[in-house]
Amino acid sequence: MAVNYLGEKINSVEILEQLVYKLDCYFYVGEQDAEKKELSCGTNLIEQAFLWDLVCSYKLNRPYINIYTGAAGDMLLRRTIKLYESVTFGNAFFNDREVYVTAGAGEALDITFGYLHSINKQNVLVIGAQYPIVGRTISQNGMYFQEMIGESDNNFMPEIAAVEKAIYEGGFDCIFLTQPNNPSGGMYSKEELRRLVKAAQEYHMVIIYEKVGSDFLMDENAGGIDCFNDMASDELIVIDSLSKRRALSGLKIGYVISDKSKFARTLEQMKFGSCAPCVGNKGVIVDLYFSFLLYHEMHNKQYEKTELCYEIENEIEKLGCLQHMFQQFKEEIAHMQKSILENQLILSQKCQKFIVGQTHRDGGFNYLVNFKLREGLSDYKLARRIYRKCGVRVYPLACFLIDQNLNQKFWEEGNCWIRVSLAVETEEMVKCCDLISQYYECM
Repeated sequence: MAVNYLGEKINSVEILEQLVYKLDCYFYVGEQDAEKKELSCGTNLIEQAFLWDLVCSYKLNRPYINIYTGAAGDMLLRRTIKLYESVTFGNAFFNDREVYVTAGAGEALDITFGYLHSINKQNVLVIGAQYPIVGRTISQNGMYFQEMIGESDNNFMPEIAAVEKAIYEGGFDCIFLTQPNNPSGGMYSKEELRRLVKAAQEYHMVIIYEKVGSDFLMDENAGGIDCFNDMASDELIVIDSLSKRRALSGLKIGYVISDKSKFARTLEQMKFGSCAPCVGNKGVIVDLYFSFLLYHEMHNKQYEKTELCYEIENEIEKLGCLQHMFQQFKEEIAHMQKSILENQLILSQKCQKFIVGQTHRDGGFNYLVNFKLREGLSDYKLARRIYRKCGVRVYPLACFLIDQNLNQKFWEEGNCWIRVSLAVETEEMVKCCDLISQYYECM
């Protein structure tokens, strides 16, 4: 029988005690060495020259850099996000919802939990291991949270039956989940998500659904985004990052999809006098529009060409032939997806002597790999030693759990779970694997 773990109730995160804080200080404080390698980076590092050229295009972006957009962001970008998201959610999804552009997923989280606190939500059930900013942001907005994880063979995600039990008994009023999960790459099936939605609606809970990486699906049965379509606008908040899904994280362009009234008021209050990022917006719009076109091409689906489509195409044609640019875009996407698959194979082959397990990646480009651990080493010491000896940055599972008692449930003597990001150039993955292999062979 599978075991699921519900952590302690937390309302204050002691940052200085967190492993991710200690490693960040060790890796990045002081002189940064450009020659160091990334094996655990959570963002996309695969080169995308065509997209970078779009984002940096003077002709395309110049009129839109030095403008004030208001708190919600550039209107053309927001309309294009709706077009892009309509592929999965459908047009009707936006009848009573609006898109709000943010400074990356970090600000999206902050505004979201600030809004939830303002409507008297207090207790968040966090599903699976998560990147540490989630727990920190919840507590900074005056709310409580409990983390819930499952066993490694279930991608460290709790079984839905256990989640249902926690909902019925735990007094939660919000659920936070990432699909694909970051760091494990796991995703619930459509049937599992339907059960989660049903339980949440029965107890009048809000689901915060963060979907970074959801366009990299390995299993078509996973995800089930359409399971959320019947939820009211005040029952579901969607978060994504435009810059993180591509190799543009430094732009910090994210967004929230929520209701048109109450959330908007909170956004205006929290960002009063400020506006959303403007740099590179037009390049991101082209990327979103081409993603929209590519989806319909891949699935052989027809779509109605709207006034928005013509408006975007007019912008694109200022730079050249639309069809030629669309072909360049498709080639970069194909290279990116091919690299992710190849990197997983490279890691498995080159490091097989010291890998004792891995999670099943249903989507995204991150997953967890269980490395052998030399006797006497902790996960913190292993990460420091790999950095010092190999020049490679790695982040263990403990970096993605605020409640360290949960991490101890999976502490196996002699083993250490580490997040691996596959979104790097294959040459970089080969170098990382060779360096780590040399380290293990000298142990």
